[in-house]
Amino acid sequence: YPLPFILGWLYGLATYLEDRRPRALAGATLCLGVGFYSYITAVFLMPAFLVLTALVLWRRGASEHWRFGVIGFAVPFAIFVLWVGLHASVFADTFARYGLGSSHRIGPVERFGLYWRYLSPSFLFFNGGSQLVFSSRVAGVFPVVTALLLPVGVIVAIRRADPMRLLWVAGLLLTAFPAILLDEGSAINRAMGIVPFGVLLSAAGFDAVRTARPRLTPSLVAVLAVVCVVQFAWFSRDYFGDYRSRSAPWFQYNIRGGLDAIVERTQGSLRPVYLNDAIRWVDSYWKFHLRAVGRPDLLPVTNGFTHVDRTVPAGSLLLVPATDPALSAEARAA
Repeated sequence: YPLPFILGWLYGLATYLEDRRPRALAGATLCLGVGFYSYITAVFLMPAFLVLTALVLWRRGASEHWRFGVIGFAVPFAIFVLWVGLHASVFADTFARYGLGSSHRIGPVERFGLYWRYLSPSFLFFNGGSQLVFSSRVAGVFPVVTALLLPVGVIVAIRRADPMRLLWVAGLLLTAFPAILLDEGSAINRAMGIVPFGVLLSAAGFDAVRTARPRLTPSLVAVLAVVCVVQFAWFSRDYFGDYRSRSAPWFQYNIRGGLDAIVERTQGSLRPVYLNDAIRWVDSYWKFHLRAVGRPDLLPVTNGFTHVDRTVPAGSLLLVPATDPALSAEARAA
């Protein structure tokens, strides 16, 4: 994920604006260039952040070392340019993998609805999205106390018109753009870059409240601390309790036990292995598991299937979803 590279970029840029060392600017944009390879959404975000960097330097009157910023980004990015020259079909393959440009296109109104999901208070502060792989749905992306602090930070940043704080606001708004290409129910893994900007703006909001009402600061800190502790206790109780059973279908139930059983039954002899395509990410799970247990010899005899037919050899081992009784019956009949 691009999170550490975004943090490195923000730190390097802030350092450069403070002491005007070209090395700090080059380090900031180098983080963007390397972060370009961290996740698919970073392909859009990192060049966009480079543009934001140029705008901040221009507004601050600190563009005399712009060449160092360009070089910092260009060095790692040049590898991508060379690689695309050798793999010209990468864009078409990626579009096909994610179904972009298919007949099921999303209109502008629906697209805005997807974008709003990632910025809505319910997603940011209360449930964190609908996919239980990435969210327990009892807590948002940020602690609930930031529901008050983050908007204050945004307002203060806009009113003061400080280029660096405006960059935080722009970063917050930009990170959701790549995620709206797919309708995945506001999956936070597609928009993890929102976290540092939300934290910085929440901190700015707290600082603004503290400055405006200094006498209330001790009471405010105490209230925020108590609310955070209570929310974390509530989250922990659910995470180690009901969430495990609630999220089991999303994690394919006991898939590890099924893979262990297949490996155990192939000790001493190779038997054909059939993995049902309906099990999400089963191919990746299987390859990782075989590497972990030291059984790469099973890969050549592994096959995928949708329905059991007469071509399945006798003695084959089949892995099927526990929630599909019809397919389980087919497997037993085979």
